[in-house]
Amino acid sequence: MDGKQFSEDHCQAEALKLLGDYVTLRVVDFLRAGELRFTELQRSMGDVNAVTLSNRLKRLETAGVIEREEATIDRQSVAYKLSPLGMGLLPVLREIQNFTKRNVNLRLLVKAPVDKAAGRGRTGSK
Repeated sequence: MDGKQFSEDHCQAEALKLLGDYVTLRVVDFLRAGELRFTELQRSMGDVNAVTLSNRLKRLETAGVIEREEATIDRQSVAYKLSPLGMGLLPVLREIQNFTKRNVNLRLLVKAPVDKAAGRGRTGSK
């Protein structure tokens, strides 16, 4: 580090920028089970394209959340695993999963169309 001090709000904002999207959190979640090669990770995730996955992996590696290892035999084979810092995110993911289980209707709320003029969903509630 260059000796700069950052406020807690700034640090939280930067963490949310890094981790606050669906694909990034899923990468961390899938790597919780152990090391995976790029193709294994992509296949496991199913609905993510290679460019998006590659970009997220680079961001997570730069931030120290994951570690990237090239295979010693086949230099084109690369595996990813959570770093100790990344392992520290697992309790956060568990809490998100627990929140989802407790609030099953969350999916319905997210998909409910919003009447922008009234700021309400179709049900008429705020």
